Amino acid sequence: MEAWTDVNEHLQRYGRAGTQPKSLKSVLNKLLVKRGYNQRQVNKTLIELWSSIEPAQWRGQCQVKGYRRGTLEIRVANSAIVQQLEFSKQQLLLVIKQKSPELKIKNLRFSLS
Repeated sequence: MEAWTDVNEHLQRYGRAGTQPKSLKSVLNKLLVKRGYNQRQVNKTLIELWSSIEPAQWRGQCQVKGYRRGTLEIRVANSAIVQQLEFSKQQLLLVIKQKSPELKIKNLRFSLS
């Protein structure tokens, strides 16, 4: 009888008998985020995208650093290339948006490596 009074008190206080079991989807999503598997997939996609639009004269001198808050970050070998890429930033963004609109890249940031 004492156990039932504890259950009733809990129901009155919290309005539920207990937590529902977590769905497999939510558990897998948390695991993927924790282990970084989804970020690896995103990085692979970004690397492939950049290599498809990277100007031919600078191949091998630029690499994808990461993606944060709509900004694709690119490491560049020297400052002259950074300046040239800055001049063509808007054209590169247009090509990116045409090729992969689902990535929602709004800006490019170039930095020296």
